Amino acid sequence: MAQLIPVIGAAVGAIANYKLVDKLGETAMNCYRMRLESRWLPAGGG
Repeated sequence: MAQLIPVIGAAVGAIANYKLVDKLGETAMNCYRMRLESRWLPAGGG
């Protein structure tokens, strides 16, 4: 409902986009770390 008013909608959209990009960035860094670890650890996992 807040998106019906353009100024409020823009603010709500900006906050949602910021949180989404932040979470996606964190997930991407963790995936990269897991990929690097899989190259250095033995196949048995320990």
